[in-house]
Formats: sequence, C-alpha cells, structure tokens
Amino acid sequence: EKLQALQDLGFNAGDEDEDGQVALKLEFDFELPGGQASGVRSAAQRLADAMQVLVLTDLELCFWPPAASEAEAQDALKQLVPCSRRRALLAARRALGDSIRSAESAGLEASAALSELLREVQALLDEFCAPPSWRLAARPDPVEKQPSPCEEGDRAAPGLGGGTWARHSLCSRELPGRGYGLFAAEAIPGGEELLRVPEDLLLNIFTALQSQHFGRAARLLLAEGLHVEAVTMIFAIAEHRRCRETSSSSATPESPWVDLLARAPKLEDVTLLMAWPVEAVAALGSEQVSSFVKEALLSLWSLSREVSLAVQSLPEEVQASLGGLIGFDDLLWARGLFDSRAVSAEIKHVWLCSTWLVS
Repeated sequence: EKLQALQDLGFNAGDEDEDGQVALKLEFDFELPGGQASGVRSAAQRLADAMQVLVLTDLELCFWPPAASEAEAQDALKQLVPCSRRRALLAARRALGDSIRSAESAGLEASAALSELLREVQALLDEFCAPPSWRLAARPDPVEKQPSPCEEGDRAAPGLGGGTWARHSLCSRELPGRGYGLFAAEAIPGGEELLRVPEDLLLNIFTALQSQHFGRAARLLLAEGLHVEAVTMIFAIAEHRRCRETSSSSATPESPWVDLLARAPKLEDVTLLMAWPVEAVAALGSEQVSSFVKEALLSLWSLSREVSLAVQSLPEEVQASLGGLIGFDDLLWARGLFDSRAVSAEIKHVWLCSTWLVS
C-alpha cells in the first residue's frame, strides 16, 4: 500500500529483492530554476513527502484514496499532515544524518550537499513545530528565525499556583484545532528542568480517591468492579458538572482543573471518529475504519451499562456527588477529553490498605 502511495505521488521504485524489500531512489537537483536555496528547499520537501508515506500507520493509510491521481495523492498527503508530518521530518533528519556519516567516512563529496539538505529539513521541522505566530508565511531565502518572548495574551507558564513550577521561557498557546501546547520562547540548555507538577494536580485515579467530593464514590465504584480508567472518566464528568454549577452560582470552584474543563470541547465538537455520525464514518470508504469505530462504540456501550448499574447501586448521597446519572454521551465526552488532551505517564504510588475501606 505504501509502495502504491509513493507511485501515486510520482516516485519511482525498483523491483522487490529476494527479501521482499523495495529500494526507493530519490534524485535531487539543487540547480532548479530559482537558485540553490530554492532547489534545496524543494528537495527537502520532496524527501519529507516520501518519508511521510513511509511512516503512515495502517489506520492512516485507510484514508489514502484508491487508484489516486498525483493531484489526489498530494491532497491526501496534505490531509494527513497534522498526524504524520512531524514523524516524517524526524525520520528524514535521522536518515540524512546516517547518510552524511556514511558519505564522510567514505570521503564522498555528496556529504556537503546532504548537509545542506539536512539543514533545510531541520528548518522545516522547526517551522512545523513552532506556534502559528512564529511561522513564516513564505521563506524566499533561508532565514534563521529566533523565537520571540511570550507575547501579550499568551498564558505564561510560571505562577500557575498550587505548587506548579515552570521555566520562565515556557509559554502556553492555543493552536486552532490542536488544543493547547507548551512552547519554548528561547533556547533552553540541555539537562535543564522545564516543568514540575505536583501529583495532586493530575486528574487521575489517585486524585479521584483523594477528592473530598468524589473520594467515597471512587472507592465504592472500584469495589463494584469498575476499571480504574472508567472511574477516572466518571471523576472528570463529576468535576465538570461541579465546576459548571459553581460557575453558574458565582461561587469559586475548588477544583484545580477549572480552566482545563472550561476549555474542554462540548460533545458536538469532539473530533473522535466515535463521535461522528455513522453515515460520515461509512463515507470514508474504509471497512477497516468502520469496523474499528463499531467495535469502539460497542465497547463504550458495554461500559455505559456497567457504569449505569454501578452508579444506581450507590447510596443516594453518593449519587448526588456525581451531579446525576452517567450516560453514554457523558462517557463519550470523557473519552474525547482524555484521548485528545491527556498524557499517558506511569506513576508509582503506594496506598495503605485502609484507603480502600468503605464505611
């Protein structure tokens, strides 16, 4: 499939060898019309296109149109840029580094041209990973652009409160369609600490168990056999409801996740395929994607039934702490929250047996 995608993009590949591998030969001309810089930039982009196809996952390949023209292939590649371009540029940088070392050890003159290409790939990578205001709309000549300090309106990382510490050069900025991200406003030496967040500010099962409002519910739900991920999702739903209620009553919520939950997308804005209409998923034309979404929805429906029964078994006062019953749409919203904005990190934690006792 990847070989076909490369051919759709106009790349020429050789025949398979006895090991089933195909050699892809990329020829670059640095003397294109427009000068040396234009040629290097065009070559770097072409290399990134090839690498983008090679790093695509099976699920991402499902979005590639069958028997595509070169224009259709370029459009498909563009659609997959948000999820795969960074990996492609990193792969291109790694491949060029290996090629440069091999050329230098062999004493080949190609090492100089490859070094020029590597610098341009690095520039493309820096530009792709930078916030929108740091990107250059057009680069007629290679430009060494230094990031500017945090601009007015950015959410500066230091001073977040609650024991959180961040290096002064970190900025938080919203990227359209990509949520919030941290960016360095200046060069940071290697080995320097960037961010420290206390465990009690992480929205996870541990803070759920310690919560004044949700702790008892968490222990009872775990005792009912619900998985820790399900209990954490319910915790997020309950906190979202509580923050919304206190906000409407002009009270100050105690939750440290007020801003996070306030910026969380509504269910109708969740971009997960699970939240798409069935007709829209089917219109993608991929049986594999449709099957994947169907299985995920069935799994969530099964979880919804388990959660519903577990919540109904809770004492009334504990149910009240959840802000109401938990339905399928609530769990779908929570899944969208965690799948799009969470960071998976293993945290070792020791709990005393008394923590699990329920009175």
